[in-house]
Amino acid sequence: MRGWLQSLTAASAYGRFLRFRCSRTPKYTALRFSKFGHNPLPQRLCNQPLKKIALLLVVFVALLPLYGCGGGQDARHAGGRDKAAWWGLPKTKPDPTARRRIALSDKHGTEAVDLVYYRNGRYDPAAMRKINRLFRDKRANEEGDIDPELIDYLVDIRTRLNLPSSVTFEILDGYRTQETNEWMAQRNNNVALESHHMRGWAVDFRIQGVDGRAICEIAKTMQRGGVAYYPKDNHVHVDLGNIRTWREK
Repeated sequence: MRGWLQSLTAASAYGRFLRFRCSRTPKYTALRFSKFGHNPLPQRLCNQPLKKIALLLVVFVALLPLYGCGGGQDARHAGGRDKAAWWGLPKTKPDPTARRRIALSDKHGTEAVDLVYYRNGRYDPAAMRKINRLFRDKRANEEGDIDPELIDYLVDIRTRLNLPSSVTFEILDGYRTQETNEWMAQRNNNVALESHHMRGWAVDFRIQGVDGRAICEIAKTMQRGGVAYYPKDNHVHVDLGNIRTWREK
């Protein structure tokens, strides 16, 4: 729904721009395009036909996100782990590697793990249980099943930042129960009611000594899911849902 509204707003603004240009130019309307220079439009197109063109543009652009996201469903609910439902683009897969190691800690530094969770073509169940424990909902003291591809996402971000495998990811928020998510949503406008944290598909983290903006930009280029930067405490959110981004409210 948010994508539909954004597209509708953009298309409406473009239509208003066309009408404004027509009203300001008595004989010709010159629209500048970055690749093609000036493209003059005869004044007669600035009347009724142009209004029809603008209306068609609004409808076309507004419906475009619905085509990509399957009526607003998340890609995973629609059976689309391989599709970016937000833009209809293919999502990337984890980097191929024989062994994956990660170091994690909670935000207080009281709990930490440094382990190999993937080797010989399979995820280590014992290592994933330790990760689930560290990612648990501490308010409810309940664990959830963290998607191993979420951990792969962090490892591949680390690789692109050219950081050593020993660098620690400080986990601010991992799994959430529905009750905790609702409690947080009442107090924080940035919390989504259908948050991917409840499915084990999302994590909020930071890396000491690394600018969160750089992490965010790297994560966006990977096209694995949602990415956002929160400047207040320099942390980054990544998830395995649709490819999208947003700003802190």
